[in-house]
Amino acid sequence: MKRRLLPKGLPAFDTLQPIQKIGGSPFIVFRHDLPRKRRNLHCPKRSLWCGPAGRHALVFAPTREYSPKSDQWTEHTRMVENCGQTFDFYMNRGPFVYYVGIYRVLDLRDIHPPGAKITSDVSRLAMELAAGVSRHLHKLGEGFPGGVIQTEAFGLQCVGFDAELYDRLRARFTEADSPESTTGSSMSNKRKAAEGDLRGDKRAKAQKL
Repeated sequence: MKRRLLPKGLPAFDTLQPIQKIGGSPFIVFRHDLPRKRRNLHCPKRSLWCGPAGRHALVFAPTREYSPKSDQWTEHTRMVENCGQTFDFYMNRGPFVYYVGIYRVLDLRDIHPPGAKITSDVSRLAMELAAGVSRHLHKLGEGFPGGVIQTEAFGLQCVGFDAELYDRLRARFTEADSPESTTGSSMSNKRKAAEGDLRGDKRAKAQKL
């Protein structure tokens, strides 16, 4: 994953501002009044960075899931079905949620076959929630021998950053919840200013010619 190329012009993760307070209601990311180009992907405590924060990542999913309605265990296929698709990806840091960019889900089963145990960097509770057994732990042994959840890893390749979406999400984040009362110029405005400077520089050169 670390060797995959990164798109140019990505903002540094440390410069990003939060778009939601963890536990905030309603969760801004999933409100339906924002224009959507892609679906959202937010897997708190199941996602890990591959190298520097804000670049490529991994997400872990259980191999099976339990349905209380049918009282049945089935294969967990949601992440498999997402392979090859792009999403707006979000990560938690401290008490806040951050929009970190556009990511493509990669199938890593040829490299990391399914069936691994939960790593120490992944929350057991998060995996129990994903497997549908957080409130039905007595069923865990039926789906996984020995009651130990088996997982599989998927790659998350950073392929871009939606500055317009970032600005909209920031605008929805109330000043009272923000760790900084002043956020400075928006990323879109900075980009427009830079493009304006570039166009002005080109016009100046043309006049000299």
